[in-house]
Amino acid sequence: MRLVGVDPAWKPENNGSAVAVGRLTGTTLEVEQIHGALFGLPRIAATILAAEPHGIAIDGPLIIKNQTGQRECEKALSKVYASKRAGCHTSNRTLYPDAAVVTVEPEGWDDMRRSLELGEIVPVGPNPPPTLCDAIQTLRVSPLTFGILSARGARGLAVSEEETAAAVRWAWQEHGLTVEPGAAVSMAALLAGKAEIVPETVVLVSGGNIDPAVHAQLVG
Repeated sequence: MRLVGVDPAWKPENNGSAVAVGRLTGTTLEVEQIHGALFGLPRIAATILAAEPHGIAIDGPLIIKNQTGQRECEKALSKVYASKRAGCHTSNRTLYPDAAVVTVEPEGWDDMRRSLELGEIVPVGPNPPPTLCDAIQTLRVSPLTFGILSARGARGLAVSEEETAAAVRWAWQEHGLTVEPGAAVSMAALLAGKAEIVPETVVLVSGGNIDPAVHAQLVG
């Protein structure tokens, strides 16, 4: 089975998007081609059609400057799945103006936490420790991301490797979810008591890209 993953840029006519083509065999997905720097919807569509996929997955940008609007793909998905109480929408500060925002990072790689505390961007320190959380292993935070979080009064937390592993294990044992370490840090902060749980708490857990052998070791 051939699958296509699309990472569309905000305003794709001006910014490059990417398309990955892979083949799914059993539970293993092997990436065959990666098409980067695709400008304009026609070129993105042509690349997808040329792959003749059996399924398409679309991932939106992590940060969208427009905090109230939706792209056409988001509107279409929400329309189709609204009856199932599912859909997608950008993070919308107008809907939840008083919501507290908390970021979570691995210890030693918590440059966002330190930047928010100091009020300016500071990079990761020298010789940072090894971490399982390679998906969020950034040496320096984006000015755009920092600006938005800082304006929202966000605060940051850091979790240990042991706390992250415990969260991966808890997700599997309690809910049957395969979660990669970088996606488990939010749960790790809650399970470790570092973040308060209130009735309105929303925890973002996004990503299951983990080596099966590593996952088996963590949950075993």
